[in-house]
Amino acid sequence: MSLFTDFIQYPFLTQALLCSLLLAVLCGVLSPLVVAKKFAFMGASISHGALLGVATGLVLFKDNTVMDHILLFFITLIITLIAVSPLAWSTFRQRLPSDALIGLFFTATMGGGLMIHQMSGTGKGDLLGYLFGNILTLGTFDIFLLFTLVIFVTVTIFSKKQIWMLFLFDEEAAAIQGIKTKVYHFLFFLMLTLVIVGGLKISGVILINSYLLIPGIFALKWAPNASQTFTYSIVFALKSTLLGLFIANAFDMPVGATLAVTQVTLYFSSFLYKKVPA
Repeated sequence: MSLFTDFIQYPFLTQALLCSLLLAVLCGVLSPLVVAKKFAFMGASISHGALLGVATGLVLFKDNTVMDHILLFFITLIITLIAVSPLAWSTFRQRLPSDALIGLFFTATMGGGLMIHQMSGTGKGDLLGYLFGNILTLGTFDIFLLFTLVIFVTVTIFSKKQIWMLFLFDEEAAAIQGIKTKVYHFLFFLMLTLVIVGGLKISGVILINSYLLIPGIFALKWAPNASQTFTYSIVFALKSTLLGLFIANAFDMPVGATLAVTQVTLYFSSFLYKKVPA
C-alpha cells in the first residue's frame, strides 16, 4: 500500500507522477503521427540534437535555481529548433533521403554537445541527468510547461484532426485539395521538438524515443479504425506510465529506463492477450 501512498506523501514523487502523466498524454497524441510518417528515428535524432542545446545551456547556467531552469529550457529549445530547421526543410516531401539526413544530424549535434560539455569542465551541470532522465530535478515549472504543451498540442491536433489524418496517410492528396502541407510539416517538427525538450528530465535524451514510438505502434496495430488511433495511443501511454512509475518506485529503479522497458513489455504482451479466448 505504501507504494501508492508514496506518490502522495513525497512531493518529488507527486511532481514526477504529474509530469510523467502529462508527458504520456503528449506523446500519446504525437506517437501515431511519428509512426505514420515513418519518422521512427526522427524523435531520437531530435532528442540527441537537444543535447547540444542542453550542453550549451549548462555552460551558461548551473541549473540551481528556478530561473536557471527556465533559461536553460529556452536556450535548449532555441538551439534545438535552429539545429532541427535544416532537417525539417530537407525532409519536406523527401527532397533527400531522410535516413541519411537523420544520421548526419544525429552524429553532428550529439558530438557537438559532448565536446562543449567536455571543454566547459566537469562541474558545469548534470549532463548525465539529461541523458537518462532524473525525476529529482523536476519542479513546478516542469508541471506548468508540460500542462501548457498538452493544451497546445491537443488543440492543434484535434481541432484539425481530419486534415492531420489526410496529411499523414496521403500527403499528395492533401496538397491537391489545397491543404498547406508545408505548414503542417513544420508545425509537426515544432511540436515534436517542444515535447522532446520538455520531457528530457523524465526519460532523458536516450530513452524518450520509446515514449514517441511504442504508443503509436500499439495504436496502429490494434485500433479498429484510423480515427481511434489517438485514443488507443493515449490510453496505452497513460497505463504504461503508471505501471512503470510504480515498478520504478517499488524496486528503486531508474524511471526513464523502467518506463521504456515497461512499454515494450506491455506492447508484446498485447499479442498474447489477443490470443487468449474470451
